[in-house]
Amino acid sequence: MMKKPRSKLRIIGALAVIAAVTLVLMSVLYVMTIGFGSGGGDSYTPLPYPYPSPQPTPAPINYEMDTTEQFLEAYSSGEYIDTEDNPVSTFGADVDTGSYVLARSSINSGITPQPGTVRTEEFLNYFDYNYPEDEDSDFTIHMECGPSYFSDGYHMLKIGVKAKSMSTEDRPSMLFIAVVDMSGSMASAGKLSLIREALPYLVNQMQEGDRFGIVVYDSTARDYLEPLGASDKELIISKISEFRADGSTNAHDGLKKGYEMALENRRVGEPCRLLLLSDGVANTGISDTQGLVAMIQDYKNMGVYLSTYGFGMGEYNDQLMEQLADNGDGRYAYIDDIDEAKKEFIEDLTGNMISVAKDLKLQVEFNPRVIEEYRLLGYENRLMTEEEFRDKSKDSGDIGAGHTVTALYEIKLKSTHGDLGSLELRYKNLENSMSLRKVYDIKDSCFTQDIGDTSPQFRFALCVAEFAEHLKDSEFSDSSIKEIRELAVEALDEYRFKGQSEKDFIELLEYP
Repeated sequence: MMKKPRSKLRIIGALAVIAAVTLVLMSVLYVMTIGFGSGGGDSYTPLPYPYPSPQPTPAPINYEMDTTEQFLEAYSSGEYIDTEDNPVSTFGADVDTGSYVLARSSINSGITPQPGTVRTEEFLNYFDYNYPEDEDSDFTIHMECGPSYFSDGYHMLKIGVKAKSMSTEDRPSMLFIAVVDMSGSMASAGKLSLIREALPYLVNQMQEGDRFGIVVYDSTARDYLEPLGASDKELIISKISEFRADGSTNAHDGLKKGYEMALENRRVGEPCRLLLLSDGVANTGISDTQGLVAMIQDYKNMGVYLSTYGFGMGEYNDQLMEQLADNGDGRYAYIDDIDEAKKEFIEDLTGNMISVAKDLKLQVEFNPRVIEEYRLLGYENRLMTEEEFRDKSKDSGDIGAGHTVTALYEIKLKSTHGDLGSLELRYKNLENSMSLRKVYDIKDSCFTQDIGDTSPQFRFALCVAEFAEHLKDSEFSDSSIKEIRELAVEALDEYRFKGQSEKDFIELLEYP
């Protein structure tokens, strides 16, 4: 069903612009009144690029917390950008999936997810769209454009980026350091018991040359198990089974001791990754996000990377777990049951642990003769300016072997004749940190006139994104769950690669 007239949104947008202009004029008059006589002001220097910077990261929305005590920061949905004003959209890659699994777990428990935990890109990137892979390239690009089923007069551009895969046999030996939260809060909602069940799946995937160590923390942090090799799997699993929860939560000291264990035991050239398993609730020592991030960035520069795995509901800090992984050049995932543990620690282990490219950034430049306006769905906290895109030192998301990044743009066409624009990737080679640049045309050949002629993966991705926008109360989504479900079921009926994850998504759409 195609719907969503835009007249009301345009009126609201126009009033907002008038208000903003009035505020700016008043500020200028104020500065002229009190500041120009001093002679000490800096002169204005224009930016060296032809277009203004992309929309800034939206300010957090304030809303009332419910009794789940989650620590949240909500972002407003991306606004429409006129290509005559700025045809360039730039963002850092993100392969986190925690937001989707957390929402799924909430809904299956009869709880409506809080808007602040819903990140559209993490919903999209949870699923495998069966992108083709070019074994001779670092990345394979997939593009498809068709009508937006949920927005009258708009189209969707789907961009998929797939990293080169690596077989389990080709995975290099590595050092794993698990940093496990054993504070009192982990005793509730089966958090620590699920860790005791989940972590052995990773241990059993150890290969010759791998080593696995454990640091635990509650009020204080301590070395729990010095790194052992694959021949000691049974001993490692036995020690995991003895985890018990007690005390307050000193995440800072736990992470610090984990990094120290990693640096003391790391071999030259060996990949090394910390795995934080926690509910993200820190209440002792340095517990604020900024303080923890500063430490993580220091150790990241020493070559020790951090991935975070969230456990439990109720008292759970989604924002902290996501930010720690993002700044540790790792991945944030949420584990709500044993099936998800198997997916993370068995099926996707190589991609989750072994990076194939650093600091992947994407820039789409739309053709103003073909595209009138556009809106990026998700990635609100990954947006970049053009300066940041070109800055080789600017940190961005690392990409694991076989990982995919999927982005959706809602676009309004001026014409159906001519290429839609171009996609540029910038990233660093993992071996020598050499900066690389790849440019791809977004050809008009990727455009399809009828929604029924688009691929089932395209239609399914539209449903996933619309569901996320619905849950986060986006002003651009007024579709019903029933409408989303109808298209999703239709798409999966044609999708021969569908698996349990896609079927689980359909079940979620029974949500009222």
